[in-house]
Amino acid sequence: MAVALKGTLESANIGEVVRRLVKDRATGLLLVLGDSEAKVYFRDGEITYAVSDEGIGEEVLPILGQWLRGSFSFNPGIDIPDVNITESTPALVEELLFEASRWSELREARILPRSVFSVKKEVEEEITLSPFYWRVVMRLREGRRLEEVAEDLDVDFLDLGHAVRDLMDQGLVEREDGGLENDVVQEEELEQLKNELTRIIGPVGEIFLEEAVDQMTGEDGRVVRRHFPKLVDLLSQNIPDQTKRGEFQRRAAAIFSEGE
Repeated sequence: MAVALKGTLESANIGEVVRRLVKDRATGLLLVLGDSEAKVYFRDGEITYAVSDEGIGEEVLPILGQWLRGSFSFNPGIDIPDVNITESTPALVEELLFEASRWSELREARILPRSVFSVKKEVEEEITLSPFYWRVVMRLREGRRLEEVAEDLDVDFLDLGHAVRDLMDQGLVEREDGGLENDVVQEEELEQLKNELTRIIGPVGEIFLEEAVDQMTGEDGRVVRRHFPKLVDLLSQNIPDQTKRGEFQRRAAAIFSEGE
């Protein structure tokens, strides 16, 4: 019987999490908060129902593999009578694992939508680039976020991300030092969290937020972005009502996604 699980998408491969639940013949709900919210229901190790803000049924699983940051939690014993999955569970797991592997390289290299890269002024050796790579380099020289570059070039972010990774390996581009600001939780995001928490539990929410932030700040007094899900989890413990707690987590996930 599967036990409760939770973690972050940065530290765990969501495909491996799903494969474990299938192997353990789990029954319950896997909640994933990433670019949006997704719910995947298991019954005796079979994936029976899935829904997210971006799709329903079979199309939800590969979407999860594309989310670069977020959190997940599995609550055992929760079942849903409806079924909207017709594809076999082994096939779904393999599809998810494949999609997650395609994006894992970008996650590990911290090539994220809001990342900013610059072109090095000095390159050690002569480099020959394809026309597409030259277009990428020219956009990066403008100091634009990768999500903006992808939109401007009208290309899939995965393709752009791998191009940036290749350019990094060739020693042509590097992450902007200023872009590291995107790796910490910003003040406006904390303010949004405070507003959502106080809306649900009142003015005491501001005190709870200050205490949680104090626990998680580093030497520079800021909260590292990869700890955002843990911060939300700490704050959620102060909301006794399960429905309101879920509402807060959904709104927090939206704040997290906007900050990427």
